[in-house]
Amino acid sequence: MPVATGTGWYNFELLTPLSSWDGYIWWVAGSGGDIRLFRSRQPMSRTSGYAPFAQANLRQLGGTFSGSGSFASGKCFIGRTDGRIGFFAVPSASETVVDINFSLLNQPPGALLATGSPIVSDGESIIYVTSSGQLARFRISDGVWQFHTPNAPIVRLFAVGEWILTEHSNATLSLWRRGTPMGIHIPLPQGVSGVVGFEGLPNSLAVIVAHGTRVSLYRADIQQWVWSQTAGGASVVSNPAYDPNTQAVYCITQDGLLWGYNALDGTVLLHYPNPLYRRATSISQARLSVLTRADRSVSYLYAVTRRSDENTARFWAVHAAFPYNRFIRDLSLGTAPRLLGVTPLGNTVNDVVLVWNWAAVEGNSWAPVFHFFDLQ
Repeated sequence: MPVATGTGWYNFELLTPLSSWDGYIWWVAGSGGDIRLFRSRQPMSRTSGYAPFAQANLRQLGGTFSGSGSFASGKCFIGRTDGRIGFFAVPSASETVVDINFSLLNQPPGALLATGSPIVSDGESIIYVTSSGQLARFRISDGVWQFHTPNAPIVRLFAVGEWILTEHSNATLSLWRRGTPMGIHIPLPQGVSGVVGFEGLPNSLAVIVAHGTRVSLYRADIQQWVWSQTAGGASVVSNPAYDPNTQAVYCITQDGLLWGYNALDGTVLLHYPNPLYRRATSISQARLSVLTRADRSVSYLYAVTRRSDENTARFWAVHAAFPYNRFIRDLSLGTAPRLLGVTPLGNTVNDVVLVWNWAAVEGNSWAPVFHFFDLQ
């Protein structure tokens, strides 16, 4: 069972992904013109329980916010439907703040946020696609702007750690690391497009990309794809999750299989692919994380999946080396769940893994739903 379960405020839609620092969970949500900064009432652990707490009201500078936002460098940035970006400094959990005023970012001409573009961060900057199709990067510390004009439209934008990836309409991708290009318009292996996620390998210039029906590893230092493996012909529906402890990478495919590969050469690991469900199924959404706990020498996979024919999600805690050893829990997400997320909040016996979904309908209302599971 979850150690804690709760929701955000009903009819308040998330405007940012959930973020965690100092043990607290933070997010921004809004209902019409009422936008607020929220956090958990206490740092989250296996014994803390959960309760939402409205940290502060956010005073708008006119306009309607678009639902695209990101936390970065102690600030929160949220896009408006007119392409302007508002931001504010996030107070500490110990501060008593009732109202926070948005400021508007001083965007240069041509730097308006494109409709539908996410705002992502590489840790020191925010990055987004402009209405003119450029990739814009705003460095928060000194206000410096960078722009890149691609030779084909950007169709997807991702951020993981200090890495940024853009996928283009001509089945190529571009990679950036803290504003430095690591490869521009790299052809995707086999011309297979449809990037669903990527992950940078620690202390290296390599990234693993899940795209279409394949998982591939690219090394920016030699500007080559080192390997590219099919995932059995089914589409990959989760992000790739890399385990530095064993140099393995994992993903979930639409047909309900959990795949494991050796990150060095792409060979399929022993006991993989492993079926997550007892019968043939179709997965519409999945998120995946891998963690080596402080009290164990082996790695564990934490996943959340949603089948195409159900309004429930399933949480998985899986022994990575022997995936038949697993914990499963079904979660109700209402009748219209959106994006799912799974994030371990630490690696000790007192820590928890957070499972959440962007919005869930409950009757005529909806709210973000959070579940906290023991890492064990």
